[in-house]
Amino acid sequence: MPSYLHPGVYIEEIPSGAKPIEGVGTSTAAFVGYTTKGPMGEPTKISRWDTYNGQFGGLRDTGKSGEGDPMGFAVYNFFLNGGTTAYIVRITQADSADAAEGFLIHPIDATRMIKFEAANPGEWGSDLELRFALKEDSTTLFTLKVGVLDNEGEFKEFERFTDLTVADENAVDFIESKVNDASQLVQVEVQDVSPHLLGVSISQDLAAVADFSVLNSRTMTVTVDGTARTAAFAADDFDNGSTLTEVANRIEELVRGSVVANPAVEDFTCAVDSNRLVLTSGTRLATSAVVVSGPGDATDGSVNLLLGTANDGT
Repeated sequence: MPSYLHPGVYIEEIPSGAKPIEGVGTSTAAFVGYTTKGPMGEPTKISRWDTYNGQFGGLRDTGKSGEGDPMGFAVYNFFLNGGTTAYIVRITQADSADAAEGFLIHPIDATRMIKFEAANPGEWGSDLELRFALKEDSTTLFTLKVGVLDNEGEFKEFERFTDLTVADENAVDFIESKVNDASQLVQVEVQDVSPHLLGVSISQDLAAVADFSVLNSRTMTVTVDGTARTAAFAADDFDNGSTLTEVANRIEELVRGSVVANPAVEDFTCAVDSNRLVLTSGTRLATSAVVVSGPGDATDGSVNLLLGTANDGT
């Protein structure tokens, strides 16, 4: 310690009691922003760019989006420059697209349906292509393929699930449990038919109807995706030997008519399943619907066919 020989103010350096600030690693970072797809509002830990590319959609097509992709480029350059761990939190605007969904008539039980929904919200789900079919040499097991169509229209498969059952909900291979536990692209739900979801209307059991000639000169309205079509049976359409299949074919013919510009009507079908009429829209959209109604008088054919909610149909 120095000796002070004169009065005055002296400044003296002394050892600091504070510990130095430790260096903070820059190999771990968190990113919050817009991504093409991925879990919403949940931090997801990733350790390489390939994971971001697959789970969050990679770099957005800046040619389609005027907003660019600051999130994607930030994550890309983070890993490019030696980053090892990143936490990704996806957020979207309030008016962003909901998770895409589609519906399929249950292949075994016509009173039920299978709903397929993209694993998370965003327009990306609308590009998914699902292929669902019976497994070869089986009448009860199914195969589901999930992918997209490439620029040449060829199917590019991302996921495949085999030996699926749709009948026994307690089975190990039940479609819901097997797909939902493993798929990163879709979720599946087997549920009761709703005309507002599937675009289908199903009659009650018509096994007790012995003579379809009662339909002659009767009418009903079949509204497909909002387009009303009149099904007016002629006076000689049916006789006492006519079958339910013939009735279904005639309804399909009358509803389709000469319309060719409306896919919902053009591809409309009417089929028979377990003594029930199944009327199905030509589209598979969330807005698809088939609604059957009648004039409510003695000429109402929907009453005889037990179609429409007024007659306890679906």
